[in-house]
Amino acid sequence: MIIKYLISVAFLVFTANLCLAQLPQNLAKSDSTLLENFNYTVDAPRPNEAKAVAVLMPGLYDPPFSIFFESTLPQLLNNLNYAVIIPVLSQKGDRFDLSSKSVLQLSGLIKQYIQTSNLPQDIPVILGGFSIGGMRVLKACTAKDSPMKELNISHVFAIDPPLDLNRLLASEAKYGQTFLKEVLEKEIGQLDNEKLASLSLVNINNIGSIVPPAIKDVKVRIYNEPAIEWQIESRKRDLLDLNLLDQSVYVNFLKRTHPDVNIELVLSKIEGMRIQTKERNPHSWNIVDTDEFIKWISN
Repeated sequence: MIIKYLISVAFLVFTANLCLAQLPQNLAKSDSTLLENFNYTVDAPRPNEAKAVAVLMPGLYDPPFSIFFESTLPQLLNNLNYAVIIPVLSQKGDRFDLSSKSVLQLSGLIKQYIQTSNLPQDIPVILGGFSIGGMRVLKACTAKDSPMKELNISHVFAIDPPLDLNRLLASEAKYGQTFLKEVLEKEIGQLDNEKLASLSLVNINNIGSIVPPAIKDVKVRIYNEPAIEWQIESRKRDLLDLNLLDQSVYVNFLKRTHPDVNIELVLSKIEGMRIQTKERNPHSWNIVDTDEFIKWISN
């Protein structure tokens, strides 16, 4: 499974090098004062025409360019006068980046982009991400002292994010795999339940610890294609192995206990597919209905 995953990642990198013609001609790498952190940007609309800044975060080990190969969303947003940026927090994308330091770096990149692009300081910001990238944006908006509160964040969306790292690693271990565990250990050192819980948004064994978003009036969506029959037949996996478990607990708890939080769990009817490899995979960017998504962020 892990070998297959790494082969898919290598294929994306290889394809990115060979198929640059598929990338927007106006794609650029920003200058940054934040050391290894920088943005890939698609030319911003004129400052007085930009509707919002759309921030898109790739998943673990996904090259930034993979978003353009796996989804029509970034180009569609740019065509509709949304300024699109893809922040890079680590050169190889080989970190979970869930720490407060990473949140500070992310907010710094967004602020820097708004300033250097001469966009209004109060321009709406749409934060979104896939997989770990989705967990990253949700977690960035949760801390009470989050620097994200200094931005005008209007919408946050996450595509099939894992929200409970204890559950995620337990699932990995059940199948004799250690890839994610090794990545996390390299990043934060020796793992224990308490440390994993502090990085997570959900602790299945302590649901009361779930914290609502700290940003007032933000609209939040989590996208998932359940495909449970497919998971059982093709992957021999059940609900305990799927991010849907964490997501449903998270959304339901916030709806029950924080009725002022505007949050939805969107169960997609689109069959997930890795566009480059033509591989069926519910854990994919394309499960988002882009037309309906545009209507959502327009409100």
